[in-house]
Amino acid sequence: MQTLSNIKALRQTLATRRRSGGKIGLVPTMGNLHAGHAAW
Repeated sequence: MQTLSNIKALRQTLATRRRSGGKIGLVPTMGNLHAGHAAW
């Protein structure tokens, strides 16, 4: 799991993952991460 906190980092990460065929998921957390968020 990778946590991104700004748009520039998000765009760079998405572009890299798309080129490599990786999976992309979004977990809306309202700022509170817990173990259940990583269980997907």
